[in-house]
Amino acid sequence: MRTPGELLADLFTDDTDDPAPSGTLGRLGDLDVIEVRRGGMGEVLICRSQVLDDALGAASGTLAYAYKSFQRQFFFSPQVRSAFLREVRHWSRLSGVPHIMPVLGLRTLDDRPFVIMPGIRGPLRTLRDVIDHLEPGPWSAAFLAAQVALGMQLAGERIDGLVHGDLKPENVLLFDNLAFVSDFGLARAAGENHGLTSTPAYRAPELLAGPAASSVASDVYAFGAMLWELLTGGLPGAEAPGDDPGLAELARSCLAEDPAERPASFAEIYHAILRIAGDRTTGLVTQIMEATARIHHVLAFMAPLLTAARMTNLIALEQYDLAIQEADDAAEPTARILSLRGHALSLSDRDEEALAAFDQALALGPDQGLVLDCVVGRGLSLKRLGRFDEAAEVLRNAAIGLPDGLRAEVLVNLGTVHLEQGEPARALAVFQLAAKLRPGLWAAWANVGQALGRIGDHRAAQSVYRHAVRMAPQEEMPALLLAAVCMDHLGEIGAAWAVLEQMDQQGLWSFDWAARSWACLLTDERLADRAARFERQIRETWPADADAIGERARQILAEMEVPDESGNVPDDPGPEPPAAKPYADFLKDLRESMPEGTEVGSGDQNGFEPPSDPAIAAGYTVARDGRYFLGIRQYQTSGYHCFDFYGPSDDAAYLDRLADFLTQAVTALETAEPATRRREIPPYYHRCPACGVLVLTDRTPGVLLRCRGCAQSAPTQPLRTPEFDALVQRAAEHLGFTIADVSGYEQLFLAALDDERLAEPAIMLAATLGFTPVGLQAPAPRDLLGWIRANRSPTFGDRETLVALRKTAADGALAYQGGGTPDLEELEFFLRTTLGLVLSASVFYDPDGGTPMEMRLTDRQEDLLQSIRAEVAADPHDLALRVALVRRLLRLGRIREALEEAAECTERWPEAAESWLARAEAQAAEGVAAEAVESVRRSLAADPVQPGAYRLLATCLFLLGDQESAAAAMHQAMGLGGGS
Repeated sequence: MRTPGELLADLFTDDTDDPAPSGTLGRLGDLDVIEVRRGGMGEVLICRSQVLDDALGAASGTLAYAYKSFQRQFFFSPQVRSAFLREVRHWSRLSGVPHIMPVLGLRTLDDRPFVIMPGIRGPLRTLRDVIDHLEPGPWSAAFLAAQVALGMQLAGERIDGLVHGDLKPENVLLFDNLAFVSDFGLARAAGENHGLTSTPAYRAPELLAGPAASSVASDVYAFGAMLWELLTGGLPGAEAPGDDPGLAELARSCLAEDPAERPASFAEIYHAILRIAGDRTTGLVTQIMEATARIHHVLAFMAPLLTAARMTNLIALEQYDLAIQEADDAAEPTARILSLRGHALSLSDRDEEALAAFDQALALGPDQGLVLDCVVGRGLSLKRLGRFDEAAEVLRNAAIGLPDGLRAEVLVNLGTVHLEQGEPARALAVFQLAAKLRPGLWAAWANVGQALGRIGDHRAAQSVYRHAVRMAPQEEMPALLLAAVCMDHLGEIGAAWAVLEQMDQQGLWSFDWAARSWACLLTDERLADRAARFERQIRETWPADADAIGERARQILAEMEVPDESGNVPDDPGPEPPAAKPYADFLKDLRESMPEGTEVGSGDQNGFEPPSDPAIAAGYTVARDGRYFLGIRQYQTSGYHCFDFYGPSDDAAYLDRLADFLTQAVTALETAEPATRRREIPPYYHRCPACGVLVLTDRTPGVLLRCRGCAQSAPTQPLRTPEFDALVQRAAEHLGFTIADVSGYEQLFLAALDDERLAEPAIMLAATLGFTPVGLQAPAPRDLLGWIRANRSPTFGDRETLVALRKTAADGALAYQGGGTPDLEELEFFLRTTLGLVLSASVFYDPDGGTPMEMRLTDRQEDLLQSIRAEVAADPHDLALRVALVRRLLRLGRIREALEEAAECTERWPEAAESWLARAEAQAAEGVAAEAVESVRRSLAADPVQPGAYRLLATCLFLLGDQESAAAAMHQAMGLGGGS
């Protein structure tokens, strides 16, 4: 059976289309961008997507995909954003209608929503191309016009009272003479209204007074103008050809001044075209019907996939009832459709029904990805029903064995369960693990902030919320949380107002946004007039909710905490946390969640490990019997876990079994106890001296290990032979790690101490392990601290005392690439157990290495500059490299060279925001603030979502003496999470 992707390729791949172009313009997420098309307010990226190819079953690279959104310069235009979302809502519901361009999905990229459609590489062909080149005779015009009329009729049957609003030749796409209506940006359904107007040449006379009169009749008029152009090559008024009086007469009837005199529907137009064509040209009616049948065949085969795409888009647009209706209308709902129905029901507060829908989906035996989706959906529904223990168990089990990215998403949902249970400390650990596993997941950071707030650390919560807003400025949740903590706990009304204003500029209007904005205005009697105007706007926009919004605003105002004389608000200790579960009970629950063949126990750093069961020694024959077995030891005090893996190393399945066992066990352990983590000691093989059983372990060499083959304990002794070293390397690679020899590497450790009095003891204790202190302003600590704050922990070291420590790794030292080293691990655990250290960061690097990171850490600025110059020379068309070169030159104080490179950027890439920002930075460094202001404004015109650019603008304006404009620019930076 052919796949959906193969059938789509039949429709949307021209014979002239290059199936695998070699060049790309760049990458956006997981997309290869082939071409960028811009027009009006919109932007279309033509891309290749291996993810979509796999989902559709298409051969790699045979399909192109069109990702459409508004241009980034319109990020703060509510009208443009709302028009685009309205277009997506209508267009998504029409996906699957013949002769309407199908929508395959909706996705957020580059802080914007993109609607996804089939695309075509190379020149795009529309009805405009046909008209401009006078390609068709009258009967080719009939062939194309009939397809448009049928598409519009079927669209009106799918959405009651649908008006396209902007029918014109440019909005009818052609693929191998198959016509597809596209671009529903001005569309409206029955009862909807907006103020956007259509293209003048196709605008019906009744619309001259305004777009409110748009109707099917006005679409009919636009269709008549297109048909006239197809026949004559010119707009209405041109002389009609003499050999097609029937079609010309149909066009004239569509162009009637009085809407009542036009054809009443597109069905009437379609049948009129068939009648005229049948009277004059043999076979034309058959050609028209065969074209539609060809499209219908593909779309019918894809019906379940397109239904799921429509539902996904509608859920993303919060149109839950429409999504549920789509599922209910499906002839044979698939597991995917039932799962989406469950999500829509849950988001509509119909969680008992949602649980039933998820169970129905699971009963159909879906693939593992969909099983996870259903299970997580069940967990969230259970949470919303207040069945927290069940929800937590479902989500914990769902996280076991998942790759880091997916596990992070599940952990965020698990953390919200703990948060609603009144366990903020436990939730915080889960959210922090999610953020560590997937640093780019804004929801993880927003929830870290919520947990910090519940604990009472509002200042830290504010920093984390700012980080989340910078990551996802288009999202309502982190922005509202940032405004709330500024208002409710920190007394920073101006900072809150900046955030609420940027939400207003995006059109992120909601009940909570309105209440908080109103409350802000009520804090200052001098703003009484603005508060009154805002109230009038609310009563006009939300007449039914206005009183409730006002009541909530006054409640917020009454509950705001008042800063003391220093401007601080005392931390709220928050609710009393529930009693922690006894460690023995925790271990019992953990053992029950472990996969078969796995034992988990506790231990301490000295190697003492009591059997998990008094009678367990009798069962210590697994390894002697040649069976696989994994032992996990969780060390509560020092916060790490280690493993012992038994099994026949010569078995072909050995490495696969190792990966399966360890992934399942470690994800289960880390989900139950998020603060625990793996050892940084690479594993090694040890042979039991009593029975000869071989075990792969990552315990500290020399500690006692109780053999699973004979129950005898003996100190571990690494087997260091080429054969075993090679096997260890293969085992590590199978687990996703690479073991490196780090002899002579520099090891840097940053300790964040709660009390400055602990700094001296920390240095003294570290000295016993061979570490020496380093000044925080040295290149390596400074660079590491900046990276940690930007990528891992925005609040790291904000209020703690930082101590930097270094040590050179000994000869023969081994470590995981991208991880830590045994020395760094030993220091961390030592300081944790002696001084109660909670926060730390570390890095190891080759002091003579050639990577950018190694050159930065060792302050080899000239080497780094030459490295970037070499990259630019190798790829002169990479804007990011050129901008990096400008900034490196500025850091070295070579301003004139930086200006020259920045000028090259703006000359080569005059529309790129990055070009003008780099030039502004160079101009500011040279001291020409006025020129810098002009450049940074050009950057912001192309991309207004740049808090750093607003900060630079504020600085330059301040230097020019324009304090008012500088304050406004800083206000905008604050609204985007750019600091105080």
